[in-house]
Amino acid sequence: MVIKPHHIAAVQVLVAEQFEGQTQEQLAAKMGVRARTLYRWLQDPGFLAVLAAAQAEWRADIDHLPYVHRRRRLEELVRLYEVTPDDYVDKVIDIIAPHPKSGEMVRESVPVRKMNVAVKARILEQIALEVGGDVAQELEALKIALGMVDGRPTLRVAATATNETG
Repeated sequence: MVIKPHHIAAVQVLVAEQFEGQTQEQLAAKMGVRARTLYRWLQDPGFLAVLAAAQAEWRADIDHLPYVHRRRRLEELVRLYEVTPDDYVDKVIDIIAPHPKSGEMVRESVPVRKMNVAVKARILEQIALEVGGDVAQELEALKIALGMVDGRPTLRVAATATNETG
């Protein structure tokens, strides 16, 4: 495909509306083309290259965008933070252990869970870079609570203290 001015205009709409959650039909209507036309363009390597370059430029130039674009990006980062689970099942392993009542050896599948701490911390770091102070303090509190050292989670053993007064 030879990229023409109307393709560039379409790319600008796609970049500007990227966090709006619109359908291809809605985006095509904003561009003044049919949804089939937009679908066909999105299959073309030349159009996709122009779109990728425009998105990269948009991300690199975030400080110079109007406030509304930053707000959309921050809303998307917050949404991503909120939908990222605290942990996930990495794999399931089979173990063989004695049954608590009968003593017979039984096979049991046990899920191995991993923490998404590093992912959530990176999202908060990006938000902190973009909005500053308050989120940075929340990030530090989260890292302390999760036992983060040098950006990586550490294993903490909870200790209990007894206070005997007479």
